[in-house]
This record gives sequence, structure tokens and C-alpha cells, in this order.
Amino acid sequence: MFTMKIVDSDQFLNMSIEAQCAYFQLCMRSDDDGYLRSWKRTIRIIDAKEEFVSELISNGYLEKKSENVYKLPLFKETTGYGERDKQRHTKEYKKWRKEVLKRDNYICQMCGKPNSNIAHHKVRFRDCYDDKNIVYDIGNGVCLCKRCHKIAHGGGNYING
Repeated sequence: MFTMKIVDSDQFLNMSIEAQCAYFQLCMRSDDDGYLRSWKRTIRIIDAKEEFVSELISNGYLEKKSENVYKLPLFKETTGYGERDKQRHTKEYKKWRKEVLKRDNYICQMCGKPNSNIAHHKVRFRDCYDDKNIVYDIGNGVCLCKRCHKIAHGGGNYING
């Protein structure tokens, strides 16, 4: 999901449509921190021309970190991850997380692994954040291990209580 804060700005809209499309493609192929590690492969897949890559760099939407690693410096702002990160550091969120883990005895509710520490929202966090009754309801949470949490998010297979 993209926020309008960046993509509706005059600076972004003044770039060529090809550079804008390349930016969206790069965002979709980057990691959670906006890094593109298989740069040449990514450019080949999206068929980006050098002039559009240069346009992204000159406008501050892309940075070269090393020979094969690039970074999208505004990735978190563009995708909304930055806002969600802030929301996950509130007192209410930390309390909800602690209560979910304690209720489930730190045991993964999918595979039974002990010492698990991920509190997963059954209704996705981004889909329920506007409804405070759901986002901090411990009934909307479940304790998962790292492996099962990845499975829960793989292909949209969310756990429903």
C-alpha cells in the first residue's frame, strides 16, 4: 500500500511517468527497509531504462549504496511502514502484546513451540488500526513463533480465531 504523502507531491509528479512506474516497481521488490540487493536482476525484470533510474537518483528517490545494492530512502514514508512502526511503539500496543503473549504462555499457537514472542493480529494491524476496539483487543491476538508468523503472512494466509 502506498501513501499519498510522497506519490502526490509535486516533486514526484514532476518526474516522468516511466520513472514513477519504476519507483513503484522498485518499492514492491525491495526489502522491508527499502534495500534492493539484486539490483541488476531487478532492473532487468522491470525493464527500467538508465535515464529513469538516473531521474530517480537525481530526485532523491533512489541511492546507490554499493555496486549491486541500492536503497529507496523514502521507502517507509511512501509505503506507510514508518507510521505503522510508530504505532507499534505506543503504550497501548506494548500492553496488548504483553497480554497476548502472557495469555498464550509464550507458546506458539500454530506449532506449539515454547518461548515464542510474536503477538500476531488475527485481523491485520493495518486493517484494524482505525478501530481501537479491535486493534487492542487481546481476542484479536495470538502468540506465534517466528517461523509460523512468516507462514501466517505468506500469501495472505491469516489466522482467524
